[in-house]
Amino acid sequence: MQAVIMPGYPKGQVVIPPSKSLAHRAILSACLAAGESIISNFAFSQDMKATIGAMEAMGATIQIDGDRLKIVGCNPFSSRGTTRIDCLESGSTLRFVLPLASLSGDRVCLTGAPRLLERPMDIYADLWADQGLYYSQTPQEIVVRGALSGGAYWVRGDVSSQFFTGLLFTLPLLEKDSIIEIVPPFESRSYVQLTLDVLHTFGIKAHWQSEYVLEIPGWQQYEPAHFQVEGDWSQGAFFAAMNAFGGQVELLGLCQNSAQGDRAILQAIEQLSQPDAVVDISDCPDLGPILTVLAAFSPGTTQITGAARLRIKESDRIAAMESELRKLGVTITSNRDTIFVEHSTIHWSGEALWGHNDHRIVMALSVASLQADRPVTIQGIEAINKSFPTFFEKLADLGILIQTMQ
Repeated sequence: MQAVIMPGYPKGQVVIPPSKSLAHRAILSACLAAGESIISNFAFSQDMKATIGAMEAMGATIQIDGDRLKIVGCNPFSSRGTTRIDCLESGSTLRFVLPLASLSGDRVCLTGAPRLLERPMDIYADLWADQGLYYSQTPQEIVVRGALSGGAYWVRGDVSSQFFTGLLFTLPLLEKDSIIEIVPPFESRSYVQLTLDVLHTFGIKAHWQSEYVLEIPGWQQYEPAHFQVEGDWSQGAFFAAMNAFGGQVELLGLCQNSAQGDRAILQAIEQLSQPDAVVDISDCPDLGPILTVLAAFSPGTTQITGAARLRIKESDRIAAMESELRKLGVTITSNRDTIFVEHSTIHWSGEALWGHNDHRIVMALSVASLQADRPVTIQGIEAINKSFPTFFEKLADLGILIQTMQ
């Protein structure tokens, strides 16, 4: 699909969809609790479909009732024979569920989109090897067999926080106590804290012994709970950026004291009002695409640092934004870890933009197009279904003229 977006200044109110990060964590926690839990303020997307399907494959019962989920938990230790789990395009689902699904000790086969299975999984491969368990990865699937044991874990801090979260869901259920020692630098700390907060809601305890050591008591049980998902700051960031360009959008549903790392968009917008700003996104990498757009309007040359992990997301987000923003007249370059963006005037070359099969790229390019000198065509807009299927509807509700077509 493609969209033709007319330049303009959005105005009105928008209800920001529920946090995908929190919803993943709440669903998994509820599925591990004996009894019924309720997840409210839920919004369906492809990533949510992946996590729901994964936990149903493990034996949980999940009923969608409007914007609520009614969940009856499963016993992850129950033998199920070979469990097959399709993670679609969701990195969170893959990395969160893999350790949990292995608790049965049976064979577990995880599949997904080709790009998903290209993303690094070395942390788990090494942990399985260290414990003498079976781990195999091909471009089509990951197969594991054998359950993890409690004890001491050493994990690099410069990898995705999703690995920490997968372990934090799993280790409290084991007989032995565990510790996770994080080898600095520790990036995406806020996402780990988000996991700890959700676990606490469902009765699971884990404690920081020090800045880099987490203590996880074993032999714990998840407790059913009613969890309301707050609005998603990573999605709200796109509308906050529109306001930075002169839009008048009231963002509803966001928690102003949220623990979500992407709330850093507010501070980043302030930083980018200054010449030659340097913005570190090591703790909020999902803001990378929209920050490259904002940086094009920032005075001087902006540096976006701590960006290396953008290259291993749904797309190589650095290369994608370089390619597409250049079609809009933006001067942008990069090295492995830093993006350099010069103050630019948005002038569309006439060559259609492409979303790179990446929801955040599509939404960031849409925001940039609002500032162009004429209507802009973006192809591959269906990528928004991964996280924010109603994005273009909300833009239209804010007064932006959009024509979508197959």
